[in-house]
Amino acid sequence: MTPFQWTLVAAVLVLSSQAISAQSLCDTPQCECDDTQSQVRCSCRKVPQESQEIVLKAQGPGHVPRVANNVMVTHCDRVKVMSMAFDGARLLWTVDIESVQLLEMADEAFGWSDNGGGQQQQHQHQPHHHYHHQGLTVTITNVTAVPEVPSYAFRGRLRSVTFNRVRVGVVRPFAFSSLTGTTGRIEFRDTVFGQVDQQAFKKFTVNEFVLKGCRFEGAAPSRMLTEITVHDELRLEEVTFTGVVHSYAFRVHGPKVFRVQNSRATCVQSDAFEVKCRGPAFVEDNAFGRLERGAFAAVTVDAHKVAEADYQEFVFENNTVAEFENDALVFDTNGFRPRVDWLIVGRACGCPARWRNDLVAFSTDYPRHTERPVWMVEQTAWCATPDDDGVGDFGRLVKAQQYDEAHCLPGGGRGTGLGRFHLTGVALIAVATLTAALIYWAWYKKRKRGQWTNVPASSPVKTRSILKSGGGGGGGGGGDKHRHVMVMPEGKTYRETELHVIVERTGTTDNQFKSTANYHQRAQPLTSDL
Repeated sequence: MTPFQWTLVAAVLVLSSQAISAQSLCDTPQCECDDTQSQVRCSCRKVPQESQEIVLKAQGPGHVPRVANNVMVTHCDRVKVMSMAFDGARLLWTVDIESVQLLEMADEAFGWSDNGGGQQQQHQHQPHHHYHHQGLTVTITNVTAVPEVPSYAFRGRLRSVTFNRVRVGVVRPFAFSSLTGTTGRIEFRDTVFGQVDQQAFKKFTVNEFVLKGCRFEGAAPSRMLTEITVHDELRLEEVTFTGVVHSYAFRVHGPKVFRVQNSRATCVQSDAFEVKCRGPAFVEDNAFGRLERGAFAAVTVDAHKVAEADYQEFVFENNTVAEFENDALVFDTNGFRPRVDWLIVGRACGCPARWRNDLVAFSTDYPRHTERPVWMVEQTAWCATPDDDGVGDFGRLVKAQQYDEAHCLPGGGRGTGLGRFHLTGVALIAVATLTAALIYWAWYKKRKRGQWTNVPASSPVKTRSILKSGGGGGGGGGGDKHRHVMVMPEGKTYRETELHVIVERTGTTDNQFKSTANYHQRAQPLTSDL
C-alpha cells in the first residue's frame, strides 16, 4: 500500500474510534431518546433478544447524555450505577429506576453537582447559565434487591430521594451523607432493611424525613441517624423494628412535627429518640414489646422555644406496652405539656399494683425534679384482670381505676370479688332512704298547712270582739261600753296563743272580787281557732 493509502486507513480508524466513544445510551438497543437527547427512556422488555442489563455511567460507550433532563430505566434484570454516573449531566433533573430485579450501586453512584467535572471543557466554549438548580430527584421503585447502598452513594445536591417497595441488604456508613444545601424530602415507603450500619444517615439538612411501611430486620444501631436537621416533619409510620432500637438511634434536630404512629418495636432502649422539636410530638397507636427506662426522655423542645415559654403538646395515646422498666415513660415538662390516654400495659391488675407508681414520670431535669402522676395512670391505663379475680374473666382488659373500685379496699388491700355488687346495694339503699324521707317531709308540710287558715290582709274583718266584762245577757256590767276589744293587726291570726287578761278596778273589795270571779267564769283561753 502506498503511503497515502496508509494515511487514509489510519484516519478511518481514528474516526471510527471517536464515533464508538461518542455513543451514549441513546445508541443502545434498550434505550430511545428524543431529538435533543433530553428525554432518555430505557426498557429491557421491548428487546427480549438483547441483554437484559444496563450500566449507567458518565464516560465511555453507553454513557448518560450530557444534555439529558430525565433518565428512566424500567423492566431490566440488572441495572448497575457506576461512580458519579450522572455528574456530567448538568441539566439533569430526574432519575427513575423502576421494576428491576437487581440494582447495584458503586460508591458515589448518585453523587451529583450542578457544576460537574464533565463540563469543565465546555465552560470554555459556552456562556455561564445564571440559574439555581434545586438538585437531582432520584426515585427507585419496585426493586427486588439492592444488595448494598455503599458509602457516599447519595451525596452532593439532591432535591429528593425516594425508595418505594425496595429490599435493601445493607446500608453502609455515610451512605446518605454530605448533601449540599437543603434536600426537600427523603422518603422510604414499604422498604425492607436487612442491616443498617451506624452513621448511615449523617450530617445533612432536609425538609421532611419519612419512614412509612418499612421493616428493619436487624437492629437500629446507635447513631443510625445523626447530626441531621429536619425543618418540617420527622415521621415514622407503620414501621416495624424486629430488633432493638438502640440508645440514640435517632439524633435529629429541629422538626416542627415529630410522629411515631402505627408502628411496632420489639425493644426500645433508653433515650432511643433524641429529638429536639420546634413543635408538637405524637406517639400514637403503637405496640412496644419492651420499653427501657426513659425511652422517650430525650424528646425535648428546642431551647429557643423553651426560652420563649412556647409550650408544645406531647400526645402519647392508644399505645400498648407489654413490658417496661421503672420510669419507662419519662416526659420532659420543661417545654412539653404531656397528654397520656389509652395506655394498655401488659401487666395484671392488682391491689395494690406497684407498676402504676413507677411507669410514668414528669420531669424538667430527669432524674431530678421528677413528679409521678399516679392519678393520671389510674385514669388512663388499662390492665388485664388476674386469674384469681373471682369472676372468671381472666385476661379481660379493664381500666385500672374501675378495677380498684370493684376489687380493692380503700387501704389498697384486696377486696372480695363481689365488692362491686356490695357497692351497688349500698347505693340503692341510700337512694331509697332519701326518697322516703323526701316523701314524708312533703306530706307533713301539706298536712300542717291545711290545719290553719290565715285571714288575708284584704279581709274586711280587721278586728274581733273576743272578751266581754260582766255577766251574760243584759246583766250588770254596763253593756257594750264595758266591752274589751282585742285588735288583730291586718286580720292575721295568732296561732295557739293563750291570752290572760287582768282587769283592775277601783271600788269596794266585794265588787272587785265579784268582777274578777265573773271574769274567770267567762274568759277562756284564746287560740287561733277564732
